[in-house]
Amino acid sequence: MFAALYLILLELGMGLSFWRKASRGVSFVAAALLFSVFLCALAYKRSLGDTNHCGCFGSSTPGTLAQMVWLDTVLLAVCVLGAVLSLRRDFGRSLE
Repeated sequence: MFAALYLILLELGMGLSFWRKASRGVSFVAAALLFSVFLCALAYKRSLGDTNHCGCFGSSTPGTLAQMVWLDTVLLAVCVLGAVLSLRRDFGRSLE
């Protein structure tokens, strides 16, 4: 239960860090790492033979385990793209 609380606080902190332009690249990298952890947890759940809804977005949100893997994969790709673009922009600015 405490891990879930810390995870929620981590997600909120990460969301707030996207508002600061100075830390946006780092925020994308941190979010990508978090989505990677989520994907590993879903893969572990699947390896145990469990295909039920993971409850990632609450019990009232429908979705299969495969749909959650797809969603996390798409969001991971968005985070990686955002990190590359943000860090590239920041790196280019530091060269001027």
